[in-house]
Amino acid sequence: MTISLDDGLAIQRMARERHVHVLVNYGTTWYASNRASYDELAQELGGLRKVVVHDGHLVPWRSECSPNFSTSLRYIRT
Repeated sequence: MTISLDDGLAIQRMARERHVHVLVNYGTTWYASNRASYDELAQELGGLRKVVVHDGHLVPWRSECSPNFSTSLRYIRT
């Protein structure tokens, strides 16, 4: 999100002052399947500037999730 510690600390300060959460990254961004898709498209189509992948994962209803996390997602559980 930033290229410096000062910028990161400024984001942290503003989020705390305004009582908002800051999302740093989506874990699915780093899926190996996304990289493989990019590589295959680049090979087939040539120079790519951007690839948008719509994917995700099942909500992690495992025991390591906090009760608050699991409860907050009960409305989207399928």
